[in-house]
Amino acid sequence: MIRKNWLWKKRKWKKLSRTIRILNAHGQLYFSLYFGMTGLHALHMIVGAGLLLWLIKGSFAGRFTPQYNTPVEIVGLYWHFVDIV
Repeated sequence: MIRKNWLWKKRKWKKLSRTIRILNAHGQLYFSLYFGMTGLHALHMIVGAGLLLWLIKGSFAGRFTPQYNTPVEIVGLYWHFVDIV
């Protein structure tokens, strides 16, 4: 009876340790992807903020007119794309 109980606990422990290893591997993959995507998003936000500062500087210099506003439109599309993603 004691031996049977010991064997049962040993099997349960092996199964539990295997499950923990599998979960750990999946957790590492999840968090690697999560932090990688967060870093990529941060990079795009920095680029977008730089573009917005460039637009503000250009608008104060009078570079954009009602006839020529293509950079404003393109940067606006980029900014909203980064916001959605």
